[in-house]
Amino acid sequence: MAKTQNKPPYSIFAEFYDQIAGPMRGPMERAREEILGPIIQGLRERREREGARQARGGIEVHARGAGEIHGRDHKQSHGRDARATSRRDTRTPSTQHLAPSPHSRITTCDLCCGTGTTAIQLARRGMRVYAVDASRDMLRVARAKLARAGLASQSIRAIQADMRTFRLPEPVDAITCETDAINHLARKRDLESVARAVARALRPGGWFFFDANTPRAFKELWIMNWIQEGQGFFMTARGGYDARRDRGWTVFDWFVPAGALRRLRSAGLQPGNLNWVERTDKLQRRGGGLQPATLRPSVGTSWRRFTERYEQVAWTKGEIRGALGAAGLTVIGAWDLVRFARGEAWARSGCHFFWLAQKKRD
Repeated sequence: MAKTQNKPPYSIFAEFYDQIAGPMRGPMERAREEILGPIIQGLRERREREGARQARGGIEVHARGAGEIHGRDHKQSHGRDARATSRRDTRTPSTQHLAPSPHSRITTCDLCCGTGTTAIQLARRGMRVYAVDASRDMLRVARAKLARAGLASQSIRAIQADMRTFRLPEPVDAITCETDAINHLARKRDLESVARAVARALRPGGWFFFDANTPRAFKELWIMNWIQEGQGFFMTARGGYDARRDRGWTVFDWFVPAGALRRLRSAGLQPGNLNWVERTDKLQRRGGGLQPATLRPSVGTSWRRFTERYEQVAWTKGEIRGALGAAGLTVIGAWDLVRFARGEAWARSGCHFFWLAQKKRD
């Protein structure tokens, strides 16, 4: 019988996050490319032109706010896009950026960076990135991934800080906060604190891209049981919606072969194959039924059981707009996840949205 240990949130989850979050990465990256990608590209090209003029004529170029790229036309076009989520296709635009120069380098912050996947992607596109997370365990995994990726410290700096109170060494052009991290706040009113911290960290005209679950997601998707097997673990999860407290909750039970965590950490975690997922509330088996386990008896003869509990809060669109607006952030648009999920069975309309907001200029 496996001995159970209750663990602080994100401690065991951090070890296997890249496998658990795998299904969400595709829609997340497509949304970021389509919504934020053209903004970053436009800002870089604008700074390239300014740098070229400076080099030719020795003209002093003052730092410009990140919002001077698209202005009102960009806001209007994104607003139309957000209202047409069911009518347009989900083709990702070409955003293969130009090689950065000192004049064009973009500064970004990946807030609640988790294991650093997004931060690495941004840095590989020539951006200077601050990777911020409150979880020591998440940052430990992220730092190991950064080292394996060979990214210099001047490209990415990892910072342990709470999303409600974080501060950066310099203002940034854009902040991302992905994979519903913003829902993991303790109280609904904490969204106002996050919005103020984000506005403080952005340059005038800077951009805030994030995604969030809706109250509908808690009522329709959280009331479930599911199991998942991956490289180095077996996991069961059960969730529900606490109507009195207006919270979604999930309890994860992790079963890990003795010694596996130590070996995974020393070898370096890599996303593994998700062999099977079974939604036991509907008794549906996907992908041709149960597949052979990735774990083999040689990994360990005994198992350890760890339990973690997570709670989330959610807001209506009006509440999000209000919190952002009070901090000086103007909502540009909101896009339903189904637009980017490409028919995935787990994606339901109205349950998860991507948001883009812009800080007001001075």
